[in-house]
Amino acid sequence: MKISQLNEPWNDSALVVTVGNNSVNPVRIMLDCGANGLHRDVLKSIDGVLITHAHVDHFASVDSWVRARSRTDLESFVVGPPGITERFAHKLAAYEWDPEDRFSSSFVVWETGGTQIRATRFSRRTNFEAEPVGAREHGGYLMLPCDVKLRFAPVRHRETPCNAYALEHLGQRVAYVTDTLYCDETLRSLKDGLGTGFDELWCEACFFDEEERASERCHFTVFQTARLAKELKANKLYLVHLSYRYGDELYLQRHLSAARTIFPMTMDPVYFSAGGDKNVIPA
Repeated sequence: MKISQLNEPWNDSALVVTVGNNSVNPVRIMLDCGANGLHRDVLKSIDGVLITHAHVDHFASVDSWVRARSRTDLESFVVGPPGITERFAHKLAAYEWDPEDRFSSSFVVWETGGTQIRATRFSRRTNFEAEPVGAREHGGYLMLPCDVKLRFAPVRHRETPCNAYALEHLGQRVAYVTDTLYCDETLRSLKDGLGTGFDELWCEACFFDEEERASERCHFTVFQTARLAKELKANKLYLVHLSYRYGDELYLQRHLSAARTIFPMTMDPVYFSAGGDKNVIPA
């Protein structure tokens, strides 16, 4: 698996996981779907989306992805916290779908919550009306269509349902944590739900050193992010979701330097391009 981000770390949250080595038709999963400006042909290649929570900076571009995937005969998937099925249904219901379309696309939404996971299908053939598939005990994970084991853990983001995720494929393990409070409750939930020992941790570092402000907003400081990487026994750390107030390269370098005082293997950003990942700020 290769993970790369679509935006600078201080902009909307949107990462792409590329699974396998098929450069012609790779399997791609998006981690959160904030505004990203991806071309429709690239959006069409995204097989599924994992939503941590439904704040607009993590959820805004689902509409663009749905538009691209709806004009295929493929089944796509969405995974998210409690309430994600209803929110996704509202997005689909907001549009008038062309009755002359002959596509047979569908979306299966997996909603986590408690010990069960609930699946609902939305099919183009039925004008994207909700079709309950059923609920089952999840055992702490979900096998995605691309042979990726997905683990999830509920984390607290004030009153908003929010998930953290870990993906496992061919012995590789990566985790994604954002928009939550740094506390014992969060650490327990992450360790119980996701485990420890990750090749990569992609984690928010919303604030620099303002712990009180971070706690009020249910976010991390960069120093807390670095400590989390040690707690979860990660090999590498990538910083995402910095506050907009840190919206330039100088602030990013300050965050990176601070994190490296605690966790030396804090890496420079890796940005997505359809032709391969790159270590440069996107134009």
